[in-house]
Amino acid sequence: MEKFFQQIKDLIFNKLEWWTTSFVTHLPNVIVSLLVLIIFFKVGGFFKRLADQTMRKTFDNSLVIKVFVTVLYYLFLFFGFFSALKVLNLDGTVSSLLAGAGIVGLALSFAFQDLATNFISSVIIIIQKPLKIGDFIETGEFLGYVEKIDLRSITIRTLEELHVIVPSKDVFQKALKNYNVNALRCLNLAVGIPYSADLDLAHKTSLEAALALENTLDERFPPMANYTAFCESSITLELRVWVRSSDPIFCLQAISYLIMSLKKHLEAQNIHIPYPIRTLHLPQLPQAFSVSTTPNAQ
Repeated sequence: MEKFFQQIKDLIFNKLEWWTTSFVTHLPNVIVSLLVLIIFFKVGGFFKRLADQTMRKTFDNSLVIKVFVTVLYYLFLFFGFFSALKVLNLDGTVSSLLAGAGIVGLALSFAFQDLATNFISSVIIIIQKPLKIGDFIETGEFLGYVEKIDLRSITIRTLEELHVIVPSKDVFQKALKNYNVNALRCLNLAVGIPYSADLDLAHKTSLEAALALENTLDERFPPMANYTAFCESSITLELRVWVRSSDPIFCLQAISYLIMSLKKHLEAQNIHIPYPIRTLHLPQLPQAFSVSTTPNAQ
């Protein structure tokens, strides 16, 4: 029995001795690896603050800045962690962790494909800046003001005061109209001029009607009037004016004033906008089918 306990005791002491020897042998590597981690933490924190300050000079979306800076910071720490394992000669562990991270990343990319697409679309929109908060845009079937730009979606406030949340990928992949890019706006108005009217007079009168809106037009661009098509009951005159603001409400009021002014000026010149007219030409009936209007003799 004493021999058995002695063997167990020797086994424990031998194991402890081996652990102690291994620890002393690898102690320099352990210290170096800890120093590597500390250095990466300190340098990562410095670069995190530097990246935050730099990105705030370029981007105005604090949420995107925070996400980018945090992702870069943890990627840097991730690289430092693997460097520390490399110092400890744990190459097999490093390879296993990298393989596991690749598999997890592949699985997450399939599971969150739509989320990743919207995130990347939001990032590209924020970097390229085709729109910003307060812009009046039209994308797909939605028309309104940009209220909020998130990492997944864009919130639009319509003219009916409805808030519409549009996925960022839909805004990025579809056609986008931004009415605030230019300070002025061109408005087109088509009107029918009767065939019996004097076209030169109608052309001159339409320009006078546009110039009457002097507080609305941009003086750098004079209005234009052109005849564009022969229609069933009229000749189409297209009046084009440039207004001094791209605000949608201002443009709606401008087109309303232009319609009233044009109608007033045309009627003053006895030029009336025709109703849709269709002329029927009937062939002459044969004599056998003629109808007599003479009353029968009594």
